[in-house]
Amino acid sequence: MTRFLLVGSTQPHSGKSSLVLALGLQLKARGIAVGYYKPLGSPTCDNNGYCVDEDSRYIGERLGLQVPAPLVLFDPQALEYYLLKKDPIPYSERLRQQLGRLQQTAGGPVTWTLVEGGASPSEGRLFGLSLDNLVQELAADLLMVVRYQSLASVEPLLSLLAQFPQQRIGVILNDVPASQYEHLTQEIIPSLEAHGIHVLAVLPSDSLMHSISVGELAQKLGAEVLCGRDHLDLLVEQVNIGAMAVSAALRFFRRMSHKAVVTGGDRADIQLAALQTSTNCLILTGQLPPDPKILARAEEMEVPVLSVSHDTLKTVRLIETAIHQARFQEPIKVERMQELLTQYLDLDRFCAFYQVPDPKVSV
Repeated sequence: MTRFLLVGSTQPHSGKSSLVLALGLQLKARGIAVGYYKPLGSPTCDNNGYCVDEDSRYIGERLGLQVPAPLVLFDPQALEYYLLKKDPIPYSERLRQQLGRLQQTAGGPVTWTLVEGGASPSEGRLFGLSLDNLVQELAADLLMVVRYQSLASVEPLLSLLAQFPQQRIGVILNDVPASQYEHLTQEIIPSLEAHGIHVLAVLPSDSLMHSISVGELAQKLGAEVLCGRDHLDLLVEQVNIGAMAVSAALRFFRRMSHKAVVTGGDRADIQLAALQTSTNCLILTGQLPPDPKILARAEEMEVPVLSVSHDTLKTVRLIETAIHQARFQEPIKVERMQELLTQYLDLDRFCAFYQVPDPKVSV
């Protein structure tokens, strides 16, 4: 009989999906038969209107599972469809059916299924798929992923402890700033444990996990790719504005690597300075045609050049939002999250906390 671990988060963009995949891969490596399902998906649609949850599809592929589609692709259209009662079948029934299908297609008995919850505890309540609904329906234990910004980040966990006194509730604090890491681990976490908040891992902030591929960035900006189409998989970790004198720009650009430089299409001097440093993408604003010599140099340096219609400040705001919401599906990000879990998560303690039999230990 499979058991369920519901992985939730207190707010969107907590790093929950990347952590679920890395955890699933590590548990599989121990010989634990792991399943995965995400009842509430986030749609990505192509030009023909066909929509899928890319995160769910990718996690299933990497875990070697035939994962059924989410019950709901959570968007305004799904909400309207439900409110107009065009879909009267209770989602709780469908949830059991989908989990049964997962068992049938897993190639063997699944002993532990990771069920990924919504972006917040309340998301999906209309469909009966919120965090509390899923806990009750599946009798699941909880693993909460919290993007840590301050001590206020963990306050919502206290209400979960009161709401689910019978469930095991473990916590992974993710993306902890370096300036707070020592104080958090040495002084705050013992106090949290005294309040019943069981912190199983504290993952430090990592710039790679906040990066975005140039290709995804181009899509988010609606940009035209002027050159470097073969290098759209390069990752951007930070953004610089090129709006100063060349000498100052060059000193500034040399301090940062894996960056995108945003500047006007007519600033060939800044563009050339950026190409002399560790720049992974040039983004030219104003839709001004660049100097052909710049494009030739960028091609030589294998640096993609994008052209956008927005002004510089709006472009930077859009990039910062895109980086914050960037998906985790680049293999290098998956590898880095596994490295973080290997270093900061005691998997023996994790399995003991949730009472998961470990084949390598039990032999």
